[in-house]
Amino acid sequence: MIGQLNIQSIKPKLIDLRHDLSHVHDFHLLALSETWLSPNVPSRLLTIDGYTLYRCDRPKNSRLAKGYGGVALLARDNINVEILGRPTTSTSASNIEILWALVRFDKHARMLFASAYRHPTNTVSQLTADFEDLESQLQFMIAS
Repeated sequence: MIGQLNIQSIKPKLIDLRHDLSHVHDFHLLALSETWLSPNVPSRLLTIDGYTLYRCDRPKNSRLAKGYGGVALLARDNINVEILGRPTTSTSASNIEILWALVRFDKHARMLFASAYRHPTNTVSQLTADFEDLESQLQFMIAS
C-alpha cells in the first residue's frame, strides 16, 4: 500500500504520524512533501518504528523560500530501497523538488518511485519549466 501526504512541517506532526503509521494506516511506502526540514535537523530525531526515512531537503541555493519545501520517503524496514541520484536536465528554471528511489519488494518485483513537490508558482513559463524538467527526469530514470 502506497500513500502520499503533504505534511507541511513534519517535526510538529511526528507524534501523530507515528501513531497513524502504527495503528491506523498500513502503508508500505509513504511519500511526504513539504517536510520543511533543513540539513541541521538530524534524521535520528525523526524515527518511526518499523520505517526508514529517506529525505531530500530544499537546497540552500534554491530560489525558493528557505525553511519550506523538501520531500521524503518513508519505507517499511523490510523493503529494499536504493536512493537514486537526481538526473541533471537542461531545464534550469524548474522548481521541482524530487527524491527518486528504486524499490525492491523481492528479487523479482521492483518499481521506480518518486516523492515530488512543485512550488505553486502558476505562471505559464514556470509550469512549462517544471513539467519539462519532470518529463526529462522521468525519461532518464526509465531509460537507465
